[in-house]
Amino acid sequence: MIKRIVFLLLISVFATNLNAQQAEAEWGTPFKQTRWSGFGEILGETSDGFFVTRKIITGLTTYDLYIEKYSKEHFALEFSTAVYTEKMYSESSKKNRHMEVNGTLMLNENIVVFISEYDKKEDTYTSYAQKVNLNGELDGGLITLDVYKTPEKSLRGRYEFAASPDKKHVILYHKRPFKIYNDEKFKIKKFTEELQPVWEKDFVFPYKDKDFNLTKIAVMNDGHVYMLARVFLDNEEAREKKNNKEATYYYKLLSFADTDTIQDEQLKETDISISKKWITDVAFTTRNDEIICAGFYADKKDMAVNGMFFLRIERTTGKIRAQDTEEFSKAFLAEFLGDKKAERGIGLRDFELHDLILNNDGSVVLVAEQSFIKSVCTSDSRGFTRCQDYFYYNDILVVRINSKGEIEWNARIPKRQMDTQEGYYLSYAMAVKGENLYFLYNENPKNIMVTDPRLLKFVNIPKSVAVLAEVNSKGEVSRDALFSAKELNQVYIRPKICRQINANEMIIFAINGKNNMWGKLKFY
Repeated sequence: MIKRIVFLLLISVFATNLNAQQAEAEWGTPFKQTRWSGFGEILGETSDGFFVTRKIITGLTTYDLYIEKYSKEHFALEFSTAVYTEKMYSESSKKNRHMEVNGTLMLNENIVVFISEYDKKEDTYTSYAQKVNLNGELDGGLITLDVYKTPEKSLRGRYEFAASPDKKHVILYHKRPFKIYNDEKFKIKKFTEELQPVWEKDFVFPYKDKDFNLTKIAVMNDGHVYMLARVFLDNEEAREKKNNKEATYYYKLLSFADTDTIQDEQLKETDISISKKWITDVAFTTRNDEIICAGFYADKKDMAVNGMFFLRIERTTGKIRAQDTEEFSKAFLAEFLGDKKAERGIGLRDFELHDLILNNDGSVVLVAEQSFIKSVCTSDSRGFTRCQDYFYYNDILVVRINSKGEIEWNARIPKRQMDTQEGYYLSYAMAVKGENLYFLYNENPKNIMVTDPRLLKFVNIPKSVAVLAEVNSKGEVSRDALFSAKELNQVYIRPKICRQINANEMIIFAINGKNNMWGKLKFY
């Protein structure tokens, strides 16, 4: 096993604002995979190992799914279990049926693979679950969770799933088929961690499908279910708002208590809107008897972010207890945009809110990343047009808000990333240790000592270094290079696969072609 300890790198060009940060990276032995195989996500851990999904491509839109366990000590493969293949569920009588994987969750005692099946002949859409125990053995056969009789052929909607943080509650969400002028309809079913049904409820909201966009659904440790949706105003209201230069939509937070029988009147609705502002992104969580909601807003309908907002909502009634907004300072905006653009009041574009983190003192931390896609089309002499998508992953934005809703500090982690492979080696992995945040990503070594946004260079993955950036409780940022791609024999970090599995460790993954390496980053 290879070990590399980050004390503050030996080569000064690879470090900036060095501090007492210590992290240790350990790597296992490189191994090879077939060309059409790849890892999906890290599901979780036990005391001796961690579990991942692996896909083997079988067609343009099909794949077989495996659950694998690797040891924490030497990163050796302990088992690889096929949990979904075409052969496993194929029968001559099922020629009219289409099956697909909807998701995978690791609960406390088992792993669950959610599979849906559409039967063209019977016009039914069915959700199943397949349990896998932590020894890699299939635990029984398919469990039927829900059956939906489709109103018209091929109109079936989609099943989605979520688990509570303590893994004791599982919810199934089924959005009914989209029909532009129909009222919004969906079903929610709740199960125990053993997949025993607790309750189910069909909802119909007085909003047309075209005007209602559900952005997040979550279940908390107490079993309460929460849904966040963006609701667009109808034509008449929208025209009035447009004339007044106000947003033509608002967000709505829906919540209901955890009971065996869910009544309509128990559903709580809270409107989230800011006068003369455009909300660009929202996240929420719960703390004690409150729902904490925070996000970003724009001053103009161009959706460029100018500040943040914060709400404390009473859980039992859905009423807003406190609400505040705070504008980003021009000095902070200048870190991203330069002085001239900041002075002209230009906001931050294309930032996506990824995380909302609660601290023990009641403060909240928001983490966002600038990401967008550009399409470039060219035509040749014969009149044929070819388009290429470019995927950009740039600066990371971190904002800490105190319990009163005031911004304590803003922090920026500067980076410039772009590729044509859907960000295969781009973006970041995040870990939280106490009140410190750590961000792992691939970087151009020339950028580590650069902060001026005009001087940053795009990362070249074959010549990149893996950087660990730390943001401490005061908003101070330090960036240290862990290792270069060259040191790992041209094997590159895949940040989107890396995941923190406990308070002190992050499982990390690197790849180049058929060469793969698992490892872990230990924080001290």
